[in-house]
Formats: sequence, C-alpha cells, structure tokens
Amino acid sequence: MTGTRWKEIFPTLRAALNTRLNVASLAGSGDARPFDDSRSAQARGNHDLLRLLADQGDATAQNELGGMYANGRGTEQDPAQAVKWWRKAADRGYAPAQFSLGSMYEKGVGVPRDYVQAYKWYSLAALRFPASDPVNAAIASEFGKSLAAKMPRALVDEAERLASEWVPAADAGTGPGRAR
Repeated sequence: MTGTRWKEIFPTLRAALNTRLNVASLAGSGDARPFDDSRSAQARGNHDLLRLLADQGDATAQNELGGMYANGRGTEQDPAQAVKWWRKAADRGYAPAQFSLGSMYEKGVGVPRDYVQAYKWYSLAALRFPASDPVNAAIASEFGKSLAAKMPRALVDEAERLASEWVPAADAGTGPGRAR
C-alpha cells in the first residue's frame, strides 16, 4: 500500500493484531477445543496477521515472525525463514532482532556460522536497546564479549569496523513497532 491509505489502515491492522493476540484470555469456558488446539489455531492466525504487518515493514512484526519460524509456533520450524525476518527487522535497527540474528550467526543456525557477523549484531543490539531496557543491553554486550574472547583480534577488529559502519535501512522510520 502506498501513501495515505497505508497510514489509515495501519492502526486498524495493529488493533486487529492486538485483539487476536489477546483472544485466548477472553475465550469463555464453553470452548470445547483442548487448550493446545486453540493455542495452535491462535498461533496460525497470529502468523497470518504478523505476516501482513511484517510485509508492510513493521519491525516488531518482523521480529515476532522470526521468532515464530525459529520456534515453530503457528508455522513449520524454519531457521532460514527466521533469519530472513530477523534480518529485515535488524536492518531497521530493531535491537531484539539484532540480538537474535547475532545468536543465529554464532550458532550457525539458518546461516553459516560467522563469528564476525555474530559479534557485529551483538554489538549493535547492545547499543540500540533503549535506556529503559538496560538488562537486555547488558546481556547483548556480554554475549559479544564472550564471543570476542574466542576470536582472533583481527576478526574482532573487523566486526567492530562493520558495526561502526552500519546504518539502519533508509525506510526504517519511527513509530509503533519500528526502530527507535
């Protein structure tokens, strides 16, 4: 969608997603389906709504979609798809996705193992978690330090250079669910 139309629909989509995510807590006791079945159906529905928002560039939705693919919630487990969606959110400067992407590179899940990329993403996440979230910033920093201890100095220098040269995607913008 382009222009004003997207801006008019986005808040409605966000409200629909929030409603869908909270539906389980509103379900009455008359629901005959077992809890696990209803959660599975809810996860599949969340996947569809998240995909819609993620395709529109919402970094929060992209991050959540990455998590769904990584853990097989509402969709088949697919580490490569998890990396794809986390990369989109990470490129927009979304710190939780940057941290997740660092983890995938460190472990070599969904991508070839690459300590330089892992360190770069951990470093960026540590810097980009908001001041209101010092715990996750510290965790990302510690993961980076731990990884650096396993790396030759030249590779750490390369990763630090890549992190210092990194700029968020031009279309990141700000607003609900976007990089701050």
